[in-house]
Amino acid sequence: VTGGTVTTSGDNRIHTFTSDGTFTTDGDITGAQLLVIAGGGGGGGSVYGAGGGAGGVAYSAGVTIPGSSYTATVGPGGAAGAPGGKGTTGTDSTFGSAPSPAYRIAKGGGGSGLYSTPGPSGYGQDGGSGGGASATPGLSGGSALQPTQNPGVPVTNSGFRGGNYTQSGGGYAPTGGGGAGAQGGDTPDGAQGGRPGGIGIEYSISGTPVYYAGGGGASIYATAGPAGNGSGGNGGGGNGGNANNGLNGSSPGINGVDGQGGGGGGAHSGAPSYQNSTSTGGTGGKGIIIVSYPTSANPVIT
Repeated sequence: VTGGTVTTSGDNRIHTFTSDGTFTTDGDITGAQLLVIAGGGGGGGSVYGAGGGAGGVAYSAGVTIPGSSYTATVGPGGAAGAPGGKGTTGTDSTFGSAPSPAYRIAKGGGGSGLYSTPGPSGYGQDGGSGGGASATPGLSGGSALQPTQNPGVPVTNSGFRGGNYTQSGGGYAPTGGGGAGAQGGDTPDGAQGGRPGGIGIEYSISGTPVYYAGGGGASIYATAGPAGNGSGGNGGGGNGGNANNGLNGSSPGINGVDGQGGGGGGAHSGAPSYQNSTSTGGTGGKGIIIVSYPTSANPVIT
């Protein structure tokens, strides 16, 4: 069995793909775990940049991978929104191809909405998890596409919608991108701080517990604190505010974390320390593919 970076943890042999490659086995692999994560969506640029959605997550346990060669395609994150622009949706990740029973697809995270008058550009974009809506009345976050994927195979598909902008006035608190474990933060009544990205989901397939696919946090307009701290979701989501970088497993910066599929954070240029020092949103984090199987049940040669 060959492909990716090969490591061991206890009885498990682990193949990790952080870039495109090929997984090849000349015999059936039994009792395998398979994790496929797409690239996260980009966060919005100034002003009032919303968070990008996390890449979709497809996880299977106890599956059989028939002897064959499988192309592992790892999707990059979506581009950051330029000033006044929305983030770009991330790219899908795939393992194998249909109709193989081992085929899996994870959908790229939705890019953020654009701050504007009401219209299609302001809505969060659909994706594995949806992007957050801009700070414009009546707009909703993008829908989560991942839960509808991989029909007919044993798989857990994870993704949630982006945050909705529920206030009557515009320009208050942009919304967070959806994560694999929870929706992006909606706008609370009267708040001015950016909303957090949705939390990701935890798996130990790599040999240690890791959160993946946190949503991007939204930019902070006027205040940091309980009303809205703009933090990225645990799982590598990019932060929307410098004061919260690195908290709760979020990105140490505005970009989503590569290898976790986190959504990019939103930007709102300005001098105060609780605002981002950039006018460009964060890029989405690149996805990852991991295959793990017990060596006791699969005597293999690599």
